[in-house]
Amino acid sequence: MDQLNETLSRLVAPNFGLLTYVSEVQIQAAEPDIFVAVAEYQDPIRVSEHTRHMPLGSNDDRQASGAGLDREAALWSTLGEAVERYASSIVDTDNLYYASFDELDGGKLNPRDMILFADWQYDSENFPYARFCENKPYGWVKGYNLSRGEEAHIPARFVYLNYMARYPHEALDNGYSTGLAAGPTMAAALCSGIREILERDAFSCHFLNRISAPKIDLAVIWDDLPGKLQRVLSQSNIDYSISNITSEFGYPVVMSILKSGDKLGFSTGTSCHSKAGLALQKAVVESFHTFNWVLDMNRWQEPLDAPEKVRSFADHVAYYLDPARHQDLQFMTDQKPAVPFHVCLEDFQSSGFADKAELQRMLDVLKAHGYEVFAVDLTTDDIASLGFTVVKVVIPGLQPLYCGHGNQHLDPRRLRQFTEKMGYQAPEQFNTTLHAFP
Repeated sequence: MDQLNETLSRLVAPNFGLLTYVSEVQIQAAEPDIFVAVAEYQDPIRVSEHTRHMPLGSNDDRQASGAGLDREAALWSTLGEAVERYASSIVDTDNLYYASFDELDGGKLNPRDMILFADWQYDSENFPYARFCENKPYGWVKGYNLSRGEEAHIPARFVYLNYMARYPHEALDNGYSTGLAAGPTMAAALCSGIREILERDAFSCHFLNRISAPKIDLAVIWDDLPGKLQRVLSQSNIDYSISNITSEFGYPVVMSILKSGDKLGFSTGTSCHSKAGLALQKAVVESFHTFNWVLDMNRWQEPLDAPEKVRSFADHVAYYLDPARHQDLQFMTDQKPAVPFHVCLEDFQSSGFADKAELQRMLDVLKAHGYEVFAVDLTTDDIASLGFTVVKVVIPGLQPLYCGHGNQHLDPRRLRQFTEKMGYQAPEQFNTTLHAFP
């Protein structure tokens, strides 16, 4: 706790701090004893040379939130989330350059290897995204191909949240935070970013293929769960659907969906970790984090009345405040029979941070399946002075999580590969129902 207090004292100041405030969120009567906090990070437009000419945004666009089973875990989670988003919004103009793919020498990430959109989507009228073209100029940054141990050119569009394109054809996709991670060391941050990509890939492959996942039988593992986790899993007013959505890579991935009858909406949380117990715990905490948000939404947010109005992740959650739409997501709670899911007390007693050996194991597993891992170090001097490292990880070929109506990534390569590898029957059509992921 002493380290947390020291970090807060150096991070937070109303006008000039990297964070302008940190506040704990009040828990409501319908919730278990989890802890939720929210922070506002400094406006990166003021700081980044790349965006100083832009008008200042609203404060709501600069908030980050975290949750935990205790106060300290919730605050660390919130600080990490805020620092990540701050760092990823500051474009390093000293590392930004423009060239066509064909003009670049050395290692490079080929955008054609990314899972983006189907041909019919590109051909649709007013589709907002452009096909990649090897002989047109794009913004690039220097990063690393971790799988090959060499420097690599990476499109800036896939790295920064606040990247302002110089050319219209740079609109290859939205800027997403998937793969963005903070940690006390470079290895810890990189592993966290890789795990998030595996988590989102597993969720998206199940959702877009409309696959019901196997149930995790909590009764079988109950005695191995810590008391705090048992308590949050014992709320009588909550319907729990805890599923094993682990993909072919073998790293445990858990999805937790909470509902309160037909009221409120869907509260989803997912997590991936090498320790199955930590994957389960974080997924449950994340789902209750969303549950806190859903309870608050029900006091002021009207359900969106048309899918075309869904533009943000908050909209995805608000869309399902209407119980009439819950049947669209019923396949996620209609679970398959349970398969073995092993946890042990040691999962919860050791640090969740990974080391260099764990990073190498993850790289080896992904390489064995044909995937390369790219990364960019986003750590600014102010962040480094506080003991944080921030990275953006990109793994071409895995399925991204989409946001907004009509933005589904329906390039079929990964979705078809997933059903083949996992032994599922491929659907005749992909599921274009909006997800409720926050």
